Amino acid sequence: MPVRTDSQRNAKILQQLKLYMNETRKRQYELAAELDAPSQTVNRWITGKTTVSKAYFNLMLVKGILKG
Repeated sequence: MPVRTDSQRNAKILQQLKLYMNETRKRQYELAAELDAPSQTVNRWITGKTTVSKAYFNLMLVKGILKG
């Protein structure tokens, strides 16, 4: 099984995040409120300026936003 790089991992997370936002018709600020995160943080994830931290990744797994 090949090892994923951080950029590949982040790309998969962003793909699932955008899919979730499209399916639920949520905007970035609504997702940020659901995660109790600053809206600027979600914007940085979407634009690719930063990667999703493990804390938020685990929170999104628990809330069902991302799939393992």
